Amino acid sequence: MEPVLPLSVKTHPDDVKDVEKRVLKELKDVTKAKEKAIEARHDMAETRVKAEGKIAREEEKAQEKIAKEQQKMVEIQADAQKTVLEDQRKAQEKLAKQQEKIAEVCAEVGQKIGEVKQEAGEKIAKEQKKMAEALDWNQAEAAVRYGYGARMEYADARPWDAQVEARLRDEWTELKSGRDWEDARRHVRHGWDYATRNKGS
Repeated sequence: MEPVLPLSVKTHPDDVKDVEKRVLKELKDVTKAKEKAIEARHDMAETRVKAEGKIAREEEKAQEKIAKEQQKMVEIQADAQKTVLEDQRKAQEKLAKQQEKIAEVCAEVGQKIGEVKQEAGEKIAKEQKKMAEALDWNQAEAAVRYGYGARMEYADARPWDAQVEARLRDEWTELKSGRDWEDARRHVRHGWDYATRNKGS
């Protein structure tokens, strides 16, 4: 039995045609590999160009979106500022109206206070007048009674004259009422005239 040789061990020299075939096959393989490499580089370049274009388009879209959002933000800020200004204007109008109302109320209150003061002043003046009249009557009562009594005692109907006044003055002075004749004269005359009217009625 012959020994079995390894596969890598050639038992006889290669044929020239086999070698040529093998070389051509290897050349074809190398050529195919180069073509595949070129195609792969082309595909990679095309993919890169497409990717860069897509990135550029996405960046453009993103910039457009950002620009739109920024424009919206500007519009929102403008609207907000407009709203603030409008609110301020309305608030100022309300404040002005409220100030007018306050002024009207103050005027009304001032007028009412003036009317109350005037009314109170008139009442006080009346009361003071009454008090003065009461005080004046307290002081005048004795003189009026004296004039009235003197006229009623005289039987004749003599009018008030210088002689009557002189007589009444002397009598009044003798009474020592504490009031002099000039101060009491008009009250004595008032009592005299009142008695004269009663006698005539």
